[in-house]
Amino acid sequence: MTTLFWILLFGVLMGFVSMVGAVTLLFPEPWIKAALKPTVALAAGSLIGGALFHLIPAAIAEMDRVDVVFYWVAAGFVLFFLLEQFLHWHHCHNPPSEHHAPLTWLLLIADTVHNLLGGLAVGGAFLIDFHVGLIAWLAAVAHEIPQELGDFGVLLHGGWSPKKAILYNFLSALTFPLGGVAAWYVSSDIDVTFLIPFGAGNFLYIAAADLIPEVKKEGRAKTAAVHFLSFAAGLAILVLIGFLPHTHGGHGGHDHGAHSGHEHHHADHEDAAHEAHEHGGVDAAHEEPEAHEHGQVDAAHDAHDHGGMDAAHEAHEHGGADAAHEEPEGHEHGQVDAAHEGHEHGGGDAAHEDVAP
Repeated sequence: MTTLFWILLFGVLMGFVSMVGAVTLLFPEPWIKAALKPTVALAAGSLIGGALFHLIPAAIAEMDRVDVVFYWVAAGFVLFFLLEQFLHWHHCHNPPSEHHAPLTWLLLIADTVHNLLGGLAVGGAFLIDFHVGLIAWLAAVAHEIPQELGDFGVLLHGGWSPKKAILYNFLSALTFPLGGVAAWYVSSDIDVTFLIPFGAGNFLYIAAADLIPEVKKEGRAKTAAVHFLSFAAGLAILVLIGFLPHTHGGHGGHDHGAHSGHEHHHADHEDAAHEAHEHGGVDAAHEEPEAHEHGQVDAAHDAHDHGGMDAAHEAHEHGGADAAHEEPEGHEHGQVDAAHEGHEHGGGDAAHEDVAP
């Protein structure tokens, strides 16, 4: 499966998670109220665990400078603070009857921006490594469930029908896959690794400024203990996920599949060329020296036996692989015979002339 497929799949699944608020219509409100705050605490632990145990370490492993990683963490934290300041973005985590001044459209606008930024962060994580992307998505889901339960109550309290509230919640959540696809698209031109620490800063802000203050309001020891255990469970789940076996996906990007295919093809081509070079070169190296040695040695031997330095020199020139394979047999015999005749006749005449005086 391609990276884009996973980004789209989990992005659309996040849209369906946004419809979880409808369960408030199926159960009595006291049940929802009893489960909501522990779920918020669990989400806070999951977000912090996802940021500290997975996203930030993955960013440090991928980026050259550790200080730049934390600059982006701070940027993600500060941006969400600005959104809360100017959009009055604070998700409600109370049951429907406890909402007082609902700002329905402002809430949806804030959710839309929030989901877009979340999609960018999770999409960037998937582009770096599937395992890191999945962890980021699970941490986002852990936060999304109590958030959508609260948001659904706000919309109902603002006079919206359940059907309309579910529909608009789903539509606002579709910016999540849009953000993921945007991260995938621009990754062909820019390095999107910064989205991982940026998303970690988002997670840390949501957990520290939005979720934890909600569960700190309870003064009873028993309730506080339940909230703390839920928070610790969220951290523990993210720690345990880190021990699951996984393969590092490497940099993906817009042309992830094509780039990977090109690399594999290039590697195969190099292997084949290397193998051909080794076998071909070795065979040629064995054949050439062998022919060269036999041809040269034989010719030199013949030249030595029959005298004639010129013949030996000529045999050396015509030795080698080409002479061994291409030198006509007649040429060798003609050369040897000529050398032999020259040796016999030349040597004999010279001997007779020396004796005559």
